[in-house]
Amino acid sequence: MTRTVSDQKRLTQVNDNATRNLSTHSHGVSFDISYTRFNGNRGHNPELQRTLEQVLSELQKEGALYAIYEKNVACFHVTVR
Repeated sequence: MTRTVSDQKRLTQVNDNATRNLSTHSHGVSFDISYTRFNGNRGHNPELQRTLEQVLSELQKEGALYAIYEKNVACFHVTVR
């Protein structure tokens, strides 16, 4: 769940969304959740994706987290508040 500074630096070479500055992943307060992998299966599942979006949206409204939709890497970047 955490990334070292060197992990983050390597990630910037393959992921346009990765920050070149210090990442919240390095502090252990952020993680990514794929919206194309459910129950060990990889693939587009619109129903499960909507459910995940709804859960994250509700938790964000409650102030528990921030969730950012990342299209290029098929995940939600989640930061715990």
